[in-house]
Amino acid sequence: NRMDQGMFAHKALELFWRETKSHGGLSALSSSQLTDRIRGCVRKALDEFRAGRGDLLADAQHDAEFLRLSQLLWNWLETEKLRRPFTILETEQRHTVDLGGMELRIRPDRTDQLADGCLALIDYKTGRVKRTMWDGDRPEQPQLLLYLAAAEQAVSAIAFGCLKTGDIGWEVYGEDVPGQFATNKRDSTPEGGWPAFVDRSRDAVDRLSREFREGFAAVDPLKGEETCKYCEQKPFCRIAEVALIPSSNGEEEA
Repeated sequence: NRMDQGMFAHKALELFWRETKSHGGLSALSSSQLTDRIRGCVRKALDEFRAGRGDLLADAQHDAEFLRLSQLLWNWLETEKLRRPFTILETEQRHTVDLGGMELRIRPDRTDQLADGCLALIDYKTGRVKRTMWDGDRPEQPQLLLYLAAAEQAVSAIAFGCLKTGDIGWEVYGEDVPGQFATNKRDSTPEGGWPAFVDRSRDAVDRLSREFREGFAAVDPLKGEETCKYCEQKPFCRIAEVALIPSSNGEEEA
């Protein structure tokens, strides 16, 4: 399923960068060397999955996923070659951070160190995502914002690495994004500039963590009916009751 395919991609890229280590290491590989390394990492990722499940994927299914993921990673790494030099500091490294008295265990997909010493925090996504998911008081995708708030070094970019067949590329906010990520997407500098975005993000993370600590659980779906459309917990939810609360003018709220 899609979740499994996402796990395969994450694991294969973790293995690849643990061996390759940097933009320089990637660029130094010949075409045949790159192909061999990708295939080796994909094969290890799939074999680890099969062993962990205790049951074997059908050979034909395994072979099909091996070919699909190998081609996907080849295309992705070709986009990585276009970037300015970077070094991989960490991949899938577990950390424990204190967030306003809460101890959280986090595991960022990847942390790059750029040529100027600043960090770029990267989260791989195999589905459809947009960088606007980091905006607003209640961001849809706060994971990278949490990593940003917990970072002990200067961070100059956060990025979704989009590994969707037919739609490979970056969704990124930061400083000097066109140069660092070789992308010409517009609006890569967030509204008000990167430093202001960092401040807003830390405020949002702080507010969300404080609400969690205090047990705040308002029935307030971010996108209303769209949020609830495919929910499997409707029998236990209070959202229908909210619609029956009288409004200030004496009418029931819709």
